[in-house]
Amino acid sequence: MAGLLRIGDVVERTGLTHRALHYYEEIGLLVPSVKLDGGMRLYTEEDLRRIDRILELRELLGLSLKEIKRILEAEEARASLLLAARREPTPESRRADLEKALAIAEDQLALIRARLKEMRALEGRLADEAQGLRDALKAS
Repeated sequence: MAGLLRIGDVVERTGLTHRALHYYEEIGLLVPSVKLDGGMRLYTEEDLRRIDRILELRELLGLSLKEIKRILEAEEARASLLLAARREPTPESRRADLEKALAIAEDQLALIRARLKEMRALEGRLADEAQGLRDALKAS
């Protein structure tokens, strides 16, 4: 069990709470690599990288947990398809896997672009408000 981390260690390293980690498990966002008979959960470095990715998506883009799960599942599916494409015996089957991977990537891009559009709209509203406040200050 060398290299495995207990939930308290993960809490300490990530800043998440026990409850958050349990909730991530409940919704299928994070599944500990090892779950012992007594219910103790043990996490690997790969689990920590997934947590880092979850936090990155949440903090960078403000994605919901549902959206984060969708992104992570898409990343896993895309990686699986790319691996399968390298092993396919015929150009046609490789192409089919690559087309599926591309469709997944485009779906992810659409989600990110929609979020960026929302952020640009918010930026515009705040910029207008800030300009209105500057104008009010000049006028006073």
